[in-house]
Amino acid sequence: MLSLESRDWFDVRLLKLSGVTRLDFERVRAFSAEFRTKTADVRWVVLDLTDVATLDSSALGALVRFHLKLDRKQGGLRLAGVSDGLRSLLQITRLEAAFPIYPGVEEALESFLGKKPTAS
Repeated sequence: MLSLESRDWFDVRLLKLSGVTRLDFERVRAFSAEFRTKTADVRWVVLDLTDVATLDSSALGALVRFHLKLDRKQGGLRLAGVSDGLRSLLQITRLEAAFPIYPGVEEALESFLGKKPTAS
């Protein structure tokens, strides 16, 4: 079952997508609803995709919409824990340039604040 766990680090919301290895048309509506709810009050978001192997076009579209929404709020979306396969998909679709991608959550958080995260 799809889960979008949330925690805050300073002004950054960390969301970890779990419970699915493929985010596709069947699941993107639930994902989008949770993402909107959990990011309504923030401008900076790190999305941890460690457990996700691939995304379909509807999921890519949702990420683009969220990126644009956060950009309009003068914020940003960072992707963390992106698999090699998912990185290849982002390269093929030329979306890698739109989303800053980091090997892990800590690096993505640091990109926003330039500080080391502390354990919570």
